[in-house]
Amino acid sequence: MNDIFRFRIAFQTIMDYKKTTLILTLLFMAMAVLYCGMFPAFKEPLEEMADSGIFESFSSFFGPSTFDMATYVGFLNLELYQIFWIVILGIIIGFVAASLISKEIEGKTIDILMSNPVSRKQIVFEKFIGLIPMTLIINFGTMLAVMGITVLIGEELSFGNLFLTHVASIPYFLSILGIGMLLSVIIDEKMKASIIFIALLMGMYFIETMSKRNHSILATKADKKIFTAVKKMHTKAEYNELAKTIVIRKEKLKPKKGMILVITAGTSDIPVAEEAVVTAEIMGNKVEKAYDVGVAGVHRLFDIKDKIFDANVIIVVAGMEGALASIVGGLASRPVIAVPTSVGYGASFKGIAPLLTMMNSCAEGIVVVNIDNGFGAGYFASLINR
Repeated sequence: MNDIFRFRIAFQTIMDYKKTTLILTLLFMAMAVLYCGMFPAFKEPLEEMADSGIFESFSSFFGPSTFDMATYVGFLNLELYQIFWIVILGIIIGFVAASLISKEIEGKTIDILMSNPVSRKQIVFEKFIGLIPMTLIINFGTMLAVMGITVLIGEELSFGNLFLTHVASIPYFLSILGIGMLLSVIIDEKMKASIIFIALLMGMYFIETMSKRNHSILATKADKKIFTAVKKMHTKAEYNELAKTIVIRKEKLKPKKGMILVITAGTSDIPVAEEAVVTAEIMGNKVEKAYDVGVAGVHRLFDIKDKIFDANVIIVVAGMEGALASIVGGLASRPVIAVPTSVGYGASFKGIAPLLTMMNSCAEGIVVVNIDNGFGAGYFASLINR
């Protein structure tokens, strides 16, 4: 039991990363000095830009803080903290955490680690504890650098608020460590775990940034794990399991008069079709569906002929040989957007066969998007449906 409380693994982790801690601390202190130190040189041009209203064009992405860029606090907020602090430091810390356990597995040293008379949970916990000092040292080392250079250049800054900002960032970085450690446990390849973490963090950052605006957000090709992470940040997020899309609805668009019809050849094409449906709907379109009406039972098309003739735009999603797009194109006098899917086997070549069939169609009024590109089809259909 005494071994459990000695935190030998945590101490060893601290020692293993002491050089990394020193390098990262000096690097971020240098970045802080650089950005704080160059503000006086940019102060006058920034004030002129603020008077001209140019920052208003930036605010649609970066938010209201852009309007304060002519001030010292606003400049640091946007240039140093929103980019280098939240994103870059978050990526670096998460990258280290995501490789912690997977590195032991990949290097075949996990057996030595497991020989310690402690549980697996304790090993992971101590590894997590071992990275906290690195996070705290970088955090408050950077804060001291900002304070020092601020005094030297004579700018006004509330050190109390600065301290609270760095204290408030601790839970964020601890959560980053936690997510990285979780990926490190789940994925046994160091680089793969780290890359997945970076993709997850960047996706969450962009969703968080965009959700502050009044525009709706659509994320495609998202699995359930990504949705779970997004849902914790935005309780109103919706997930379409078939389409693998995440939607956060913010703005209410005026419904368009025309109707978009989405047709699939088979049931295996439905996931790609649903991606097109979700995309078109979030852009304010009325969408109707007709699934599993392919050429294997072409008589099924006659059951939906009224929908085909009433639609403003038709999206046809098909795998295998992809012949359905040509048939619909020959029946309808409306634009047809053909979407080849990777559904099939053998000579379908993961969607290349239907792609070539659709591109070589002699039916007029057909355009073709890339394989499995439901989003592109839905977006293009919305542009036509005006």
